[in-house]
Amino acid sequence: MRIFFFHEDLIYPFDEGIKKTAEQFRKHFSQKHDVLTFTRFAPAGIPGDVQPIRTNKLLISRKLAAAVGKFRPDVMVYLPSASGTPASFLRMKIMHGYYPSARRVMILLQPKRIPGIFQFLVSSSRPDLILSPSFAVAEELEFMPVKFRLMPLFTDQSIFKAATDNTARKKIRKQNDLPLGKFIILHTGHLNWGRNLEALIPLQTDDQQVLIISSTSTPGDAPAEKKLRQRLINSGIIIRDSYQEKIAAIYQACDLYVFPVTFPGGSIGLPLSILEARACGLPVVTTRFGSLEHFLGKSDKGVFFSSPDNFPATVATIRGSNQNWTDNSIDSLNREYHEVLDNMMARLD
Repeated sequence: MRIFFFHEDLIYPFDEGIKKTAEQFRKHFSQKHDVLTFTRFAPAGIPGDVQPIRTNKLLISRKLAAAVGKFRPDVMVYLPSASGTPASFLRMKIMHGYYPSARRVMILLQPKRIPGIFQFLVSSSRPDLILSPSFAVAEELEFMPVKFRLMPLFTDQSIFKAATDNTARKKIRKQNDLPLGKFIILHTGHLNWGRNLEALIPLQTDDQQVLIISSTSTPGDAPAEKKLRQRLINSGIIIRDSYQEKIAAIYQACDLYVFPVTFPGGSIGLPLSILEARACGLPVVTTRFGSLEHFLGKSDKGVFFSSPDNFPATVATIRGSNQNWTDNSIDSLNREYHEVLDNMMARLD
């Protein structure tokens, strides 16, 4: 099968959920199909088999049209950085015009409200299939008939895996200048108000160290974000906002992962950081965000759902247990990811 794949931001470093997910889909398609991939041009580096293109925001481009027409794709796959906005559906329609016989697939990672005035535009631009890890995406698109398939996301277990033993964990802590004698609580992602990071402050105590690894995609000059950052630092929380090439080692060095996000737009529907933490054997304390309960609520005993107000008590319960939190839930989700993706693409062939 010939697949044309487009994502606006296939640009190094891959250190936030949407970019990482887009790269995983691209890799999966490339392993099994003939794939032509384009991304918006940027001065940073991109994977060797991805082609950058200078174009306007609507992707109206003679060069892109010529490349797509020459390639003659069977399927066009678009994973928009902004998820399912009216502009994203319009871009899909424009790209499809470059080769109208191709089937259309959109991968939408988080819900976006479609105002009524734009619903006709979106309905007229609807793809043949929408894939998403979020139930809320389907709910936002109830106004139009479209084939929707819920699916989990992929975690690379060759990278994300548990530390071999406590000696290895202590070595990693020394290498990364992390406290040896404290219970380290980790959070990774954008440092902004939409992620409810103030809920982490009560977890910073004399014998607990909260560590935030901030994405390099987070704007660093917004006044609100500067104020939030300073408040977190003043509480004793460690913030690292440089690119962490060996992020799996950071997970391995920590004792617990906490996800405090409540705002639906604060993360993708199935947060990759939680999957990565579980693959590394960390227990997770999280809000009931997105589709987490659907994918992990019953199968994974290492995931604890809690309101942010109850985070300290939930963490205390976990610390009082001597369980090994490693299980096979990520194995199961990875199998489901491959099965759903391969089956759905086969039906489009």
